[in-house]
Amino acid sequence: MRNSGNVVLGGVLLAVGALWLLKSLDLYTFYWSDVFDLWYWFLIAAGVLLLISGFTRNRVASSLAGIFITLAIVGGVTKGAHREFRGLAPFEWNSRKWKEGKNHESRENRRKDRSGEPVKGDFGYDMQPGLVSSKLNFSGGAGVFTIEGSTGRLFEARTSSSIINYVSNIRHNKADNIATVDFRMEDADLNLDDDNGDNTVNIQLNDSVAWDMNLKFGAGEGKFDLSRYVVEKLQMNTGAADVKLKLGSKAALSEVNIKAGVASVEVQVPKDAAVEIIATGALNATEFPGFDKVEKNRYRSPGYDESENRITISYKGGLSSLKIEQY
Repeated sequence: MRNSGNVVLGGVLLAVGALWLLKSLDLYTFYWSDVFDLWYWFLIAAGVLLLISGFTRNRVASSLAGIFITLAIVGGVTKGAHREFRGLAPFEWNSRKWKEGKNHESRENRRKDRSGEPVKGDFGYDMQPGLVSSKLNFSGGAGVFTIEGSTGRLFEARTSSSIINYVSNIRHNKADNIATVDFRMEDADLNLDDDNGDNTVNIQLNDSVAWDMNLKFGAGEGKFDLSRYVVEKLQMNTGAADVKLKLGSKAALSEVNIKAGVASVEVQVPKDAAVEIIATGALNATEFPGFDKVEKNRYRSPGYDESENRITISYKGGLSSLKIEQY
């Protein structure tokens, strides 16, 4: 059993390397996400194999256990198990009575500092004559963030938060007719473990001007329907979040750059736009139905050279899930 560690490591490297080789040669058509849907079965299988190897000293069982553990970890992360691990599920280290006491203490402390009730905020800026483009800088922590719908004003936002405030300001470059909206949390001390915790932001933008967006947020959900906006640039940085993004084809060229951590990202793109995807990173589950692979890590929509409207999506993630499909 002195070489059992090498057997496990060798089995893992052999399996992962073989899968990547077959994928690079386009010798199979199933997606990683189809395999990772079974991550919890891999975890169970690994446990059974470890028991077998412990009783029988079977090196094959030990090697297979290592492979299944790897698949279980990667699959669990990419398929959203990170939401469970935020609360240390399925195990609780402390009793219900202890947790109720801590929650009560937390609520009492908030009542001393603030009202203890969700604070609702309204923000907005009017359109200025001659304005042709605008930039939105948004920074949030953990919560539910939404951008959808249009407004006759340049920018509107409604917030509801029990433990944090938001601040906003606008800057105008009158020479170039450009406005910049900065909208961010007052601080980053946010904890949504409390059942009464609330942090939601709903944003509406004017759809008659071109937009350059920079969105930063951590854990939670991001729901961004940008299909009716003229989006020339979009920079998104997120951590352990579930993101649903819908793009439109109103801009002649849209440059989208997404950086994600342990996240699940779904992107919808219009069929009438020429879309190019450049996806890089380690241990990502990717799914691009209907797209053609033109080279390593690069995909394009059918008829790419025929469309005048172009969308370029650059994605970099680690242990994440990415799905891009047409609508």
